[in-house]
Amino acid sequence: MRYIYLLLLLIPLKGMAQQSTESMDSILRDTFNIPFLQDIVEQYYYYYYDFPNNPSELIRFSKKIGEETSLQYYNADKVICKVTIPKLEYYKDNLDFQRKDTRSFEILLFDTLLAKCTDNYNFVSRPCEIGEYTRETCDVYKLFLSQLRKIPVFYDQENEPIIYPEYVSFIDDFKLKFSELKEKYLEKSCYRYHKACRIPLYTFYEYKAGVGLFLYCTQEKVDENQIYLKRLEEYLSSFCKEEQISRLIFFAPELYN
Repeated sequence: MRYIYLLLLLIPLKGMAQQSTESMDSILRDTFNIPFLQDIVEQYYYYYYDFPNNPSELIRFSKKIGEETSLQYYNADKVICKVTIPKLEYYKDNLDFQRKDTRSFEILLFDTLLAKCTDNYNFVSRPCEIGEYTRETCDVYKLFLSQLRKIPVFYDQENEPIIYPEYVSFIDDFKLKFSELKEKYLEKSCYRYHKACRIPLYTFYEYKAGVGLFLYCTQEKVDENQIYLKRLEEYLSSFCKEEQISRLIFFAPELYN
């Protein structure tokens, strides 16, 4: 079943624990051993819902990963910074990025496969696919939502994702305020629910600092006549200015019009 791949996402950067203990010398000697590359590609998609277009984008994101993985994976940051990134920079002109379609991506070096993402193996769920899952069983819908555990996704002033938002000081206050706004301005009777279980259907939003609040999948401006969305947009405006956030992606219960 196509949803089995979701189970593979329960442990992010799954190769780190093993590769971080490898001998640095053995890794350096092996041309085709670029530690954590598969994990980095998957994480790239997880935050951008797209694949890197060129080695420069991949290297930039790898540096971002290297800066922040020390929070959760002992020694992995050193391997990424001392081996992965230098190798990517050294071989960047020889890396071949292949896209068969929007759901298939490969990185090759001298015709040797280094990383691969496909729909039936390790592909990350996308917010705009939620319509497919709302028509599935309750368990499948719950599983889909659980795999979007990085939501909300925050992007800094350089439009780079904050990799581990749980370590950011503002995250708890953000979640609390978000809940307070829902409780104050929304009744649960306003929500649309999954037919098979009493779980709300969700809509994904994107707030862009200085621009406003949009439906993420269609990029339509939200209906500002809804008091909840109006107050939410006002809060996000002040929040992004205070915390220097350029944009964020999040979901909220879908409302009846």
